Formats: sequence, structure tokens, C-alpha cells
Amino acid sequence: MTEDLSTRRKRLLHQATYRGFKEADIVIGGFARANLETMEGAELDEFEALISFSDKQLYEWLMGKQEQPANIIGPVFERMRAFDAAAAVREITAQ
Repeated sequence: MTEDLSTRRKRLLHQATYRGFKEADIVIGGFARANLETMEGAELDEFEALISFSDKQLYEWLMGKQEQPANIIGPVFERMRAFDAAAAVREITAQ
């Protein structure tokens, strides 16, 4: 049975939001909350591939603490890197 788009987005949101340490939850989960609803096809595939990496590794790439492999750089990765994490923190703390 194939997963419908809504179910896939919910699963990815959960995986992005509960990463293992708070900073990754905020950055990666915040990006997912702000963007998953408009993602389809190749973007969802790229996002899913990105979040399959460890939270520490992905977070360090996004924060520029470690150089990321060239094969993971794509439009979704670049949008994640440019994501305003401070806005995500404000949104979470306002709830």
C-alpha cells in the first residue's frame, strides 16, 4: 500500500520535529512546519533523504559547522540553510 501525500507529510513532520536534541528539533522541525505543506514530489524526496542523516550531522551542515557532501546540496537543503530559525523559536515560545 502506498502512503498518501497527507500521511507522508505528517510522518516527515514528526521525524523532523523529534530529532534528538532541541536545537535540531527547532531548526529542522521549524523548517518542516513552515514548508512541508507546499512540498511535493522531488522536494519531499530530497527532504526525506536529508532527514535520514543523523540529527547532529545534518544540524552541523545546516549551521555551517561542517562542510556537507556535494551530493546532498539541492534546493531543499539550500532553503533549510537559509531558514530563519529565530522565527521558529519565536513561534514555538508563543504557543
